[in-house]
Amino acid sequence: MLSQLRGRRLLLDSNLLVLLCVGNVGPEYIPRHKRLRAFDIADFILLQRIIGMAKELWLLPNVATETSNLVRHFPQPDRDYFSEALKQLALEFSELPVASRSAVEQAEYVRLGLADAAILTALEKEGDLLLMTTDLGLYLAALQQKFLATNFNHLKAQRSDLN
Repeated sequence: MLSQLRGRRLLLDSNLLVLLCVGNVGPEYIPRHKRLRAFDIADFILLQRIIGMAKELWLLPNVATETSNLVRHFPQPDRDYFSEALKQLALEFSELPVASRSAVEQAEYVRLGLADAAILTALEKEGDLLLMTTDLGLYLAALQQKFLATNFNHLKAQRSDLN
């Protein structure tokens, strides 16, 4: 299943970007960060493996903003380390701006929110962009619109088969 991800342009949702930021600071923070209760260190390692297979990594300003707010749910001084990790990713990732005006035109905007609607708009604009998400609603909306999408939770469930 991972082989299908090789050489793709990859777009992460906010949950996975939080995992990446926190894990990049130190995997030991993952079980302690309240926004990452659904993840463990093995998930971070799997995410790193997937990212290593990607051709390019893409970031939306909407997702970066949401991620910035989510990583800050941790006491100082560690909060600053997470923000610095996001800064480094923002400098490394390619960025695809999506106007809020366009995102709110998505039929799913009311149900999924602005960041997820922006993701769907980006997928519409960039036909070969692959979404990696843990959000079932976003994943199903992307599939319904025939966009390339993978649910990270499915990969987690098959982790032993991926080695």
